[in-house]
Amino acid sequence: TDVPTGTGTPPTAMITVSAGDKVSLFAAGTGSDTKQFKISCDADCYVYGNVMSLVTYDATSGEWKPNARELASANVFSKLFYASTSGNIKNHPSNNLVLPATTLAQCCYYFMFQGCAGLTSAPALPATTLAPSCYYMMFHTTGLTSAPALPATALESSCYSNMFQACARLTKAPDLPATKLAQSCYNSMFAACMSLNEIKCLATDISASNCTTNWLSGVAATGTFKCAFNMVGTWTNKQMDDLICKR
Repeated sequence: TDVPTGTGTPPTAMITVSAGDKVSLFAAGTGSDTKQFKISCDADCYVYGNVMSLVTYDATSGEWKPNARELASANVFSKLFYASTSGNIKNHPSNNLVLPATTLAQCCYYFMFQGCAGLTSAPALPATTLAPSCYYMMFHTTGLTSAPALPATALESSCYSNMFQACARLTKAPDLPATKLAQSCYNSMFAACMSLNEIKCLATDISASNCTTNWLSGVAATGTFKCAFNMVGTWTNKQMDDLICKR
């Protein structure tokens, strides 16, 4: 059945489904940085499929571009599943949620899964061209037990700020291959990840302002920190003193 037109401010449309029903979603991109598409459930629900279907469908031509790999609009997926009513957005046991973009826009994944406690694994994040605040608070307070790979080597300001903050079940950080950090890009990235005890960071230039502020605040009291030689700058996190640096 077609989704009814949204009403109210912001416009909201509701669908009633039964257990086992599937809902397929697509939406034409608005091109507006202030308009956001948000999906929430009031009971357990799985989310999967190519998220690009929400922004690459042209209602005029009827053309959909599932192979698109570039996000051109800021905030495009901001708060998409943010604070689902009961934290019940879950991973499907056999179908994946796909975020295939390799070129990101500013704040594109801002708060995307914040508060989704039922989310235990993250979709792959293949992006190598980042933008300011692109992953800001993306997985804050989720139930992640593992983190996706972060392949980008050129960073932007605040690109990873608070990304995994308060993911209490996360034990190992993804490898961090960038050698030069940007302003605030790791700020509070793993703050309050109380089970985190293994980190590999290849940065040699950490002189950018606030680039490591509180990034490991509240992680496990002991663990292994693998770091690069010849770092330039100073770690700005007290927790670093409790980690064993292996080079």
